[in-house]
Amino acid sequence: MSDSRQRIAIGRGSARASLATLAVLSNAQTSHPTRQPPNRVPRQTLPNPNFPPGLEGPQAKGSDPESVDKQNQAGLRSDIEKLYALAFVLRSK
Repeated sequence: MSDSRQRIAIGRGSARASLATLAVLSNAQTSHPTRQPPNRVPRQTLPNPNFPPGLEGPQAKGSDPESVDKQNQAGLRSDIEKLYALAFVLRSK
């Protein structure tokens, strides 16, 4: 190999080594954010530990199952009527 080719190869090698060193040093100097633990939210289903049993206040009452069934049946009837109307329109086309 000629003298100029050797100098070029040595120059490239030293340039690569210096760039690698700079990359390692610059990466070591950057500050990485620390991860914070997630905020814990107390469960809503558990009783409040700050109150003794029975002092949480009035308990919420559930709705009447019969009235819910009637509302569901009325909604189903209206949906079925809408489907029949749409089917009639499609058949007529």
